[in-house]
Amino acid sequence: MKANARQSYEEKTLFLGKFCAGLGLTPNSLTVSGVVAALISGILIWNHYFVAALFFMLASGLFDILDGATARFTRTSSAFGTVLDRVCDRYAEFFIAAGCAGSGRVHPVWVLFSLFGALMASYVRACAESAGRVKNCSVGLMERKEKAVLFAIGVLLEPLLNPRGLPADSLNPLAHAPSEGILVLQLAVILVGILSHITVYQRSDFARTHADGG
Repeated sequence: MKANARQSYEEKTLFLGKFCAGLGLTPNSLTVSGVVAALISGILIWNHYFVAALFFMLASGLFDILDGATARFTRTSSAFGTVLDRVCDRYAEFFIAAGCAGSGRVHPVWVLFSLFGALMASYVRACAESAGRVKNCSVGLMERKEKAVLFAIGVLLEPLLNPRGLPADSLNPLAHAPSEGILVLQLAVILVGILSHITVYQRSDFARTHADGG
């Protein structure tokens, strides 16, 4: 079912690749543009410009769609392009998470928790597809698009539900002062972390049952 959904998605986004190719854009340039947009978004989150940050976050996600569509339309998909795409995805996630940590609205402990989960999920996939010889280990609850959606929701609702941020003297990552509002961005980061660690288990179990054709 997931393979069919993926094929349908690729077919429906092919016209975007045709449009980008007509502009002379290459898949790799679009991939790098996505990282730049994520970097800008992270800086804006750090400085509490949440609406502008959301715009660049969505732009980063759009570039992530366009690079694959362009590669498929121009038939220029390559092993290096895949590696570049995955590496740039990790940098994009780091920039967004760093912005959350520097904003004073998410405790750094939760950012580390979330980032480590996301990195481990990617690491397990890489190990399974190389050492375990699994053709595709892109399984589990928390992939790139799901993480982007959760971060976007957090950035969108943060200024509305939590206008003041974390308490100034909050050193406990579990602390929460009701008078400060709902720490919605922090909740989004925590949820990304929890689901990423669950994904680590799911991918590990998938590799166990599918490695070497077993």
